[in-house]
Amino acid sequence: MFSKFFVLGPRGDTLVAKDYRGITSNIDTADEFWRISQKQEPAPVFTHEGVQFFSRKENNIYFVLTTHENVSPSFGCELLSRISKIIKDYCGQLSEEAIRLNFILCYELLDEMMDFGFPQGTSTEILKAYVYCEPTSVEGNSALAQGLSALANFRLGDKKTVSSGAAHKPISTVGRSNRNELFVDVVEELSAVLDSEGGPVSMSIAGKVNMKSYLQGCPLLHIAFNPDLVIPNAPNQYGQVELLDYNFHQAVMADSFAHTKAISLYPPEGETTVMQYRAACKQALPIKVMTHFADGDRLKHDLVIQVRCDLPAKNNAVDLKVVIPVSKRISSVSTSMNEPVPGIGSAQFDKNKHAVVWNAGTIQGGSQHALRCSMVLDNDDPVTINVEVPRAMVTFNVPMLTASDTTITSLNFSDVGKSFNPNKWIRFMTNVNSYVVRMA
Repeated sequence: MFSKFFVLGPRGDTLVAKDYRGITSNIDTADEFWRISQKQEPAPVFTHEGVQFFSRKENNIYFVLTTHENVSPSFGCELLSRISKIIKDYCGQLSEEAIRLNFILCYELLDEMMDFGFPQGTSTEILKAYVYCEPTSVEGNSALAQGLSALANFRLGDKKTVSSGAAHKPISTVGRSNRNELFVDVVEELSAVLDSEGGPVSMSIAGKVNMKSYLQGCPLLHIAFNPDLVIPNAPNQYGQVELLDYNFHQAVMADSFAHTKAISLYPPEGETTVMQYRAACKQALPIKVMTHFADGDRLKHDLVIQVRCDLPAKNNAVDLKVVIPVSKRISSVSTSMNEPVPGIGSAQFDKNKHAVVWNAGTIQGGSQHALRCSMVLDNDDPVTINVEVPRAMVTFNVPMLTASDTTITSLNFSDVGKSFNPNKWIRFMTNVNSYVVRMA
C-alpha cells in the first residue's frame, strides 16, 4: 500500500517522516517532493518516475503520502484528509510550531493509524484508547499568553464572545475533556462572476457546518436551523433560504430534517463536519465591483474601479484585495485614490506578476471606495484596452454573516442533568472561492 508519509513545513523542513515499508528509493523522499513543489504547485495526486504522490496543503504545511503501487486517488486523498484532521485534533492546530512541540505524539498517532502502510483506524475517539502521550498546547506554552488571557478574563468577566483561537486547543488524551465547550462554525464559500457594472452573471454558494467538541460525557445535541429554510423535494416549502442539495455526517440523525429543520447527534470528540450543502443565491452580493475605462489617448488609458460594500452598516468585509492582471503590452501603471470617491488601503503595480494589486483591507458596510489606474502602453499601435485588461479578481471575507443567510437558531442538549451547562459558541463566516469581474 503506502510506503512513506512525511510532513513538510513552509520552508521545506521535514517536520515528521515515517517509512512504513523500508523501500530504498531516491524518488519518494521529502527532498524530492519539495524540489518538485518549487517548480510549480503540485497537484493533489501525481506520478513521478514510477512513484505516486498524494499531497494535501493546509496552512502552508504539506502532508504527503507516497506509494509504488497503483492506489485509488480518492482513497489516498481521503486518508490524507483524515490524518491531517487527527493531527489537528490532538495538537490543537495545524502549524509548524504545534507539530514541532508534539512530534512524539504525531509519531505515536502514525504508529496506531497505519501498519506496514495499511490504514488501521482513523477515528479520534478510537485512537484515544491507544495514545498515551499528552499534547502540548501552543498557546499554553507561552507564559505571556497565559498572563494576558487571565487579565482579559478578569476585566471582561462573563464574556459573550471568545477569540477564534479558543478552539485551537488539543483534546485530552486521558478520558473526556474537562473544558465542557462546544464550537460550531457555519462557513460558506462564495463563487461569482460579475459584469463591468457589478451585476451578477453567475453565482454559487457551497457551505458546511463544522463542529469541535470538548464536551464532558456523551450528550445528545439538537441543532435547529432557521425556519425559512427551503428543503429540496419537500412539499409546501416557502422561505428565503433555499438548499439545492445537502449531506450529513454518518453520526447525524436527520429523519425529520425536511419538516423540523433540525438535526440531532451525539457529538464525536474533536473536529467534525456535520453537514455540507449547496444553497441558492437569493441575497444581494456583499461586494459590488464596477469598472469603466476613462477617455485617453493612444498611449495612455485610465481604468476606474469602484468597490461598494452592500452589507448592513454594522457588518464589514475584511482582507479585501483586488488583483487586476494586465497585458505585457502595458509598460507601466500608476495608481491614485482621490477620485471619483476616496480610496482605502494601498495599491501598486507588481511588475513580476504584471498585475495591479489593491490591498483595501477592511471596508465597512454601506461604504464605497475607488481606485484609478493610469496605464501606459509600450507603443502607439491601436489596441482594444479591455482586451489588454480583461478581468479583475477579488478576494475578501465576511465575518459573522453567511451569503445565503443560513443560520443556526439553537443548540440544545437532552438526556443530561440540570448541572450540565456547557459553553456553546457559534460563528458564521463567508469566504470567497472565486470572485471575478469581467471588464468587457
